[in-house]
Amino acid sequence: MHELWIRFQGEFGLSMLETWEMVMIYIIVILLILLFYVAIFKYFPSHIKIIGRRAKYYLVGSE
Repeated sequence: MHELWIRFQGEFGLSMLETWEMVMIYIIVILLILLFYVAIFKYFPSHIKIIGRRAKYYLVGSE
């Protein structure tokens, strides 16, 4: 796990940032991940239902 963390910091140049900059980037990344999970668990199931109805309409011809 430690090697993965070192690689992550090296790939994105996070080791050269100051502490407050790293905290800011981590907060932004965590917020984006949370928004992604909310979208997946809240909106994706209803979207799948809509896509299923459209596919049925196009394949069968009626709802």
